[in-house]
Amino acid sequence: MNQQLRGIVDAHPVAALFVLAYAISWVAWLGPILELGEPFGTLGYLIGGFGPALAALIVTWLASDSVRAWARQITDWRVAPRWYLAALAAPSSSSR
Repeated sequence: MNQQLRGIVDAHPVAALFVLAYAISWVAWLGPILELGEPFGTLGYLIGGFGPALAALIVTWLASDSVRAWARQITDWRVAPRWYLAALAAPSSSSR
């Protein structure tokens, strides 16, 4: 079973990412949509919001790539800190 999944991901990595991201998000959001109550509401929103990131992690792992290297790329900031301040300040000043 695991080899079959790895074969599918190796043959169609982008399709696997899209299908898995939608599946994780939609299934997680069923709790809030069906009003199942807490903790399913908050937990569903949280997990559903991270569906694409979780899908990328799973596809990276199934493709036998380094999850550690993938995570390191996500946290590798290549922009000066002033641009983060500008990005945070810009939406609040334009909404007035």
